[in-house]
Amino acid sequence: MARCAAVYVALAVVMGWDVLRSIGTRIASDVGDPLLNAAILTWNARTVPWTDAWYQFPIYHPAADALTFSEHLLGVSAIATPIYWLTQNGLTAYNLALWLSYPLSALAMFALVWRLTRSAPAAFLAGLAFGFAPYRAAQLPHIQVLIVFWAPLALFGLHAYFETGRWRWLALFAVAWLLQGLSNGYFLVYFSVVVGLWILWFGVAARRWRETLIASAALAVAALPLVPILYRYVVAHARYGFSWGPDVVREFGADITGAACPATGLSVWGWMGGFCGAESQLFLGPSLAVLGAMSVWAMVTATPVASTGPRERLLAIVSRALMLLSLPFLAGGIAFAMYGPWAWSFGPVSITGSSAAKPFTNGVLLLIPGLVMSRTFRTMIVQQRTAAFYLTAAVVTWALSWGPLPQLRDVTVLPHGPYALLQLLPGADGLRVPARFWMMTVLCVCVLGGVAGAQGLRRLSPRASIAVIIVAAMGLLTDGWMPIPAAPLPIPELSPAPPPGSSVMVLPLRWNDQSAEFRAIAGGWTSINGASGHEPGFYRALTQLSDTYDPLLFDPFLVEDDLHVAVYSGSQLIEVVERQPGVVALARGGQMLQYRIPRRGRPALAAAAGDPLAIASVAVSCGQERIAEATDGNPATRWHCGAQNKDAAFTIDLGAVKPVAAVTAATGPFTRDFPRRLIVEVSTDGERWEEVWAGSGLAAALEAELRTPAVTPVTIAFEPRSARYLRLRQVGRDDMWWWSIAELEVRAGPGGN
Repeated sequence: MARCAAVYVALAVVMGWDVLRSIGTRIASDVGDPLLNAAILTWNARTVPWTDAWYQFPIYHPAADALTFSEHLLGVSAIATPIYWLTQNGLTAYNLALWLSYPLSALAMFALVWRLTRSAPAAFLAGLAFGFAPYRAAQLPHIQVLIVFWAPLALFGLHAYFETGRWRWLALFAVAWLLQGLSNGYFLVYFSVVVGLWILWFGVAARRWRETLIASAALAVAALPLVPILYRYVVAHARYGFSWGPDVVREFGADITGAACPATGLSVWGWMGGFCGAESQLFLGPSLAVLGAMSVWAMVTATPVASTGPRERLLAIVSRALMLLSLPFLAGGIAFAMYGPWAWSFGPVSITGSSAAKPFTNGVLLLIPGLVMSRTFRTMIVQQRTAAFYLTAAVVTWALSWGPLPQLRDVTVLPHGPYALLQLLPGADGLRVPARFWMMTVLCVCVLGGVAGAQGLRRLSPRASIAVIIVAAMGLLTDGWMPIPAAPLPIPELSPAPPPGSSVMVLPLRWNDQSAEFRAIAGGWTSINGASGHEPGFYRALTQLSDTYDPLLFDPFLVEDDLHVAVYSGSQLIEVVERQPGVVALARGGQMLQYRIPRRGRPALAAAAGDPLAIASVAVSCGQERIAEATDGNPATRWHCGAQNKDAAFTIDLGAVKPVAAVTAATGPFTRDFPRRLIVEVSTDGERWEEVWAGSGLAAALEAELRTPAVTPVTIAFEPRSARYLRLRQVGRDDMWWWSIAELEVRAGPGGN
């Protein structure tokens, strides 16, 4: 094993040389997600996990529980935190953890296959296939997907425990499963599916009830540390209204042809990868595909189970009939996906293909029971139980990677995929990328290839075995080879550095938010910038202010403390910053200009608004059919007039003249649908109108999102007036975002009720 480990490490050094030689100054892959993950790993190394302070990841200031907006990466920190403690460098910790994922994944797979086969050559090839799999190139920016070596170790523990009954192997399984779940929220679910299938296959189906119950209990105990984290995530996501809609999840399902689509960065096969999306780059590689096919062939050609008796003969006949009947349906669905509508005529008989979903569904429904009833499948279970499991698990996880709406070359071929069943689980709306199930497929195929390799190598002479190992190793490396690039950080270290704990905004927003937040975590200050899996709605309003050079951009952050601002040299926002009252220039040279804007306190409102007033009726200039949704008590519904490319009016009748001081038009989850320019008018008779407020709704929307993110009550306060009617007129222009009112409320002025 030591020699194999040395080979894995040497190969990883060559592949990662660019990163290793600049390990503390550059970031592996790119400056997007890697910098976010480097910031999280730095934060984990400095903060005690599971504490309230740990969840207050200092980005998107002043949003609470910002760590829950993305992965917490605690399982990755098991590797990265000791590195950070030794080096005090977040880039070094990230880069070295990512680099170690290659040899450690290879070694973990080596251990698993060696346990199953006792063949070091086969285990070496399986480790090479897993540690340097082509799919890793497609997921290089996502360290949480690459840190997958805990999964083979967990399976190692399961196999060893069921073989020996020793508690140490059960402990290995439980700890490795927990660390894998802590590394990646997706794999907490996706790998648990593999573990669940394993327990059903080797425990329940084999009627090993004692081992099954103990393994299940170990799994339950291992899950206990996850409970407070999952609870905090669920509560925070509900508060902010975070979820992924069905369209987003469908978009990130893998195309069925993705197994033949390589990542564009692969040295040999990358030229083939331009025709599919990033999450459909599931390239298996011809070498690993051959190893998997060899294993399947060995199982298929094994001595079949006895076919005597009427029951066996009936099963064989039905199996063949179902599989034969499935072929024309599958062919018809594939033909439509590949070539569009088709028609075939033979004399009076005419067959047409007008969709892919119906024939493909019928074909699958016929094929699956046909395969399950076949003598070949039953032989595989009886004689090749372990290999048959990993083949079955590979097929199941591949099908799950297609997402809820499987597609073949962007054409829907099944109305519902098996992934739709997972979406019934609580919290499953947080799983945006079904395609990452493919890593579980790669895991299973590597085990399958290792089993096949062990069987095949035992039949060869020593000299022939060496030749086969060399050829197979070269093929596996060729398929997955990709030198790991290292990217410089776009935002340099700020000099002078902002004081620890101070609030810092880097402009323009969204220009390099990942770099801004990493610099903030490394420097010990709080970042108003942010980039993560989810973002609070107020950041969209903030971005809009930045994009329109609105000086109101800074006001919400000057209530309690000074604001430090860094602006890229040449940005038009420099002039906006320098016009702020009392601004102090801290650094004017170089790539970044730095300023400090002094605190202003909270501006006094015109008057304290009173209780809500009853609304007698409303009238609108458009969207009449949706008017009730503005007062139905449900912020998930809304009145709207479409895009803000025309004037629109919303008139409120209070039924009688009353003192009024504020109107609240909540946007609910539609946080970008605030009015671009709003005029508020009041009237006692509906004829003569007085303007009481005019301006952009951006600042009010930002303030509302900071206070109540799930409802976003955009409140416009003005000097109290006696009025029966209030009219909101939207006169701004935005061709993309609508003016929406999810809930409407009018507040009384002094003396009102």
